[in-house]
Amino acid sequence: MENIINVTHEFYAWAIPGVFLCVVAFLVFRSATMQAQLKRGFIFLFLVAIISVGYFLLTGKSPTEIPASINSFFNTPRDPEKRKINYYRDPKERVGNQLNEE
Repeated sequence: MENIINVTHEFYAWAIPGVFLCVVAFLVFRSATMQAQLKRGFIFLFLVAIISVGYFLLTGKSPTEIPASINSFFNTPRDPEKRKINYYRDPKERVGNQLNEE
C-alpha cells in the first residue's frame, strides 16, 4: 500500500492517465459513432452492475465468487459407488437360469 501512495505523488503517475483521458475525450467529442459506442458501453456496464447487485442481494455472495463455486462444484469427489460403471456383466447374472440347456 505504501508503494501505491508513493507512486501517486509522482508526476508521471497522473500525466499518463490524464493524456489518455484527453485522447479519449477528443475522440468521443469528434465522432458521433464513438458517442453511440460509448453510450452502449455505459448501458452495458449499467446492466452488469444491476445484475451483480441483484445477485448479491439474492444470494448474499459476491459475483466474483461465481467461478470459485463452479470450480468447487465440479471438483468435489463423487461417491465411489456412483463412479463404478459396469460395462460388462456376467451373462449368468444378467439372464439367470435361461442359459441352462438341461
